[in-house]
Amino acid sequence: MRKGDVVPNSFKSAGKSTRSLMSLCVCLMLLAMPVVSAATVITAFPQSVTVAEGTTFNSIDDGPVAIFEDDNPAATAADFTATIDWGDGSPTTTGAIAVNEPQFSVLGTHTYADEGTFTVTVTINDVSPGTGTATVSTTMTVTEADVLSGTPRTFSGAPGTSFSATVAMFTDTLTTNTASDFTATINWGDATISAGAVSGSAGSFRVIGTHTYAAPGIFSVVVTLNDDAPGTATAQVTSTAIVSNTLTAAALDISPTEHAAFNGNVATFTDSDTSRTAASFIASVTWGDGTTSSGTVAGSNGAFTVSGQHTYADEGSFALSVTVAETAPGIATSTATATATVKEADVLSGTPVTFSATAGSSFSGTVAHFADTDTVNVAGDFVATINWGDGTTTPGTVSGGAGAFLVSGTHTYVSSGNFSVGVTLSDDAPGTATATVTSSANVNSTLVATASNLSATEHTAFSGTVASFTDSDITKTTASFTASINWGDGTTTSGTIAGSAGSFTVAGQHTYADEGSFPLSVTVTENAPGTATSTASATATVNEADVLTGTSVVFSATQWSPFSGTVARFTDTDTVSTAADFVATIDWGDGTTSAGVVSGGSGAFLVSGTHTYASHQTFTVIVTLADDAPGTATATTTSTANVAAPAPAVPAPLLGRYALILLAFVLAGAGLRLIRGAGRRVV
Repeated sequence: MRKGDVVPNSFKSAGKSTRSLMSLCVCLMLLAMPVVSAATVITAFPQSVTVAEGTTFNSIDDGPVAIFEDDNPAATAADFTATIDWGDGSPTTTGAIAVNEPQFSVLGTHTYADEGTFTVTVTINDVSPGTGTATVSTTMTVTEADVLSGTPRTFSGAPGTSFSATVAMFTDTLTTNTASDFTATINWGDATISAGAVSGSAGSFRVIGTHTYAAPGIFSVVVTLNDDAPGTATAQVTSTAIVSNTLTAAALDISPTEHAAFNGNVATFTDSDTSRTAASFIASVTWGDGTTSSGTVAGSNGAFTVSGQHTYADEGSFALSVTVAETAPGIATSTATATATVKEADVLSGTPVTFSATAGSSFSGTVAHFADTDTVNVAGDFVATINWGDGTTTPGTVSGGAGAFLVSGTHTYVSSGNFSVGVTLSDDAPGTATATVTSSANVNSTLVATASNLSATEHTAFSGTVASFTDSDITKTTASFTASINWGDGTTTSGTIAGSAGSFTVAGQHTYADEGSFPLSVTVTENAPGTATSTASATATVNEADVLTGTSVVFSATQWSPFSGTVARFTDTDTVSTAADFVATIDWGDGTTSAGVVSGGSGAFLVSGTHTYASHQTFTVIVTLADDAPGTATATTTSTANVAAPAPAVPAPLLGRYALILLAFVLAGAGLRLIRGAGRRVV
């Protein structure tokens, strides 16, 4: 490099790592070089360097502040000293000398507080006893580091009155700047511009201004914050100034009654502009029940009232609010709140109801009647509860209107009985009207019996189930019922009940005296206080128990003489039957049949009969024994009748001819009578 040449830009823009390595090498070379005699001529060259305000300038990273050489080729860095005047009024600092063959570099560090262009004066001297010296001026360009951003504000004032307020907020990325580093201007939106006062630090600043607006209105206020010269950073925001009169409203608590029209004052207000009249304002009243209406303004000289009319549909506490606003060009507005306490208008009275229900079955119906003096209310304004009297409470359903209401409900009673049902009707919250009545529920059971057909055997004890039944009152036990059994043969006995949970059976014991089909009936009755009863019918089929066996008899008779005696013997496996339970017939074997007489008992019976045979011979006699109806047992046996001729007559003494003729007539008449009698018996 020749004397006077400027350091190439590549030297200044080299990476930090390269410069750091170069500096280290230079320092090592300086340490290694021997001390030589001082130079006599020093030639320095200015540099052009750049750094951002608030950022430390470091020659190792940002470049030397000067380059110099002398006429002694043996000179080392130790042969020189350097001072640096940074050009910003700060104290001078000592520069470091670094070898940059065949030249030397002056290195230094410094932080500029503000942006701008500064002349850095570098003075280089030979170390004594050397006398060489050189001074060079380097240009330091300190760039802007500020990045400003603003936040607008909305502020209020009164016309004709001076006010001071923060009109904007700003932030700066460079946190070392102070408020004095900035200037502010405020365009108040009414053709007036003034300077703003800047306060704050550490990157957060506010602009404060003082101004008097001549008239009310809403103004766009443009606030500009600028970095002081030679800084170029700037930011601008548009804030809002609301300039209005002082309007202050106070709402009034009111106490109307539901469904009755309210008409009265709801607020008072004052306005600092005493020239305004009632027509200069509009008012709206929000009644707190979802309704808003216009208010009526009255008054003057800055003092006014607001009145309104409204009918509340229900009682309760409502948040009343009243808003008053100036008409244009005024912009003042004020809202005040109060409480509307709407009183209860309902007076309720109830009438109980007596209703019937069935245990185990769902009941649904009216349980009470109510009347309300406030005929405007509808069913939806009430709630009802029903205490069913069995430990259960449920909501009721309200219907009706125009002051007459019904409460109905649905419930299933588990057990039968009479229950006191408490029914309460209440105005819905926050209403306080209420009425309670006690109705009566007569809960009966449903008892259904079913008889069972049975099969028994006569003279044998029957024991078993004759019926089943259900009861809708599942709480009842066997002790809750009585049962009677009509066996159909003229006998009625009590039944034995078993079961639980609404399902039962009836059992009984009985011995039928005879076979047959009998109409069986079973009657089940709830014990008091239960009243349910049920009768069911079935058929008892009583089977035959008799098994008869006959034994023949051989008996003797005489022709023309009446026979009377036993003609057969019978046995019966059923030893209970008596002779009266049987009928007998005798076929005498001569074409004649007659009824037999049955005697005996305990399973052994005789059949006897009476008969006169007309001829003498041996006859087969058929004897039948049968169980009386509806019995079916029967037995037949064949007996034998040995009928003998009558004994011969004694010879009569010889008679005269006339006596014999007379005797013949007598005998002939007697024979004729016998023949006629025998014929009648055959018929």
